[in-house]
Amino acid sequence: MKLVYLSLIIWTLSVCSLLAQSPAIEWQQTIGGDGLDKVIAAVATTDNGFCIGGISISGVSGDKTTAPFGDIDSWIIQTDSNGLIEWQIALGGSEGDYITSIAIDKD
Repeated sequence: MKLVYLSLIIWTLSVCSLLAQSPAIEWQQTIGGDGLDKVIAAVATTDNGFCIGGISISGVSGDKTTAPFGDIDSWIIQTDSNGLIEWQIALGGSEGDYITSIAIDKD
């Protein structure tokens, strides 16, 4: 009887493991410059892209096209459905400027 229970437990764990598999990666992209860049929030857009908000201390380098304004800048990036940058903007002043969340409106 112990063997039956053990077999049932192993079968259950196997099925659960198969059902709990992560979905396949459709694409992945590394975006950033030569300094610290950190994603704070990201939301999907209606065209299957992403609007990503974060912070950056990078200068113009890599994917960042705007020079820093001060200590830490907010950085917003819009990607297409393949993860390629469509547009970006850095916002900030002479002190630290932080994004805490991001949302898409109907416009």
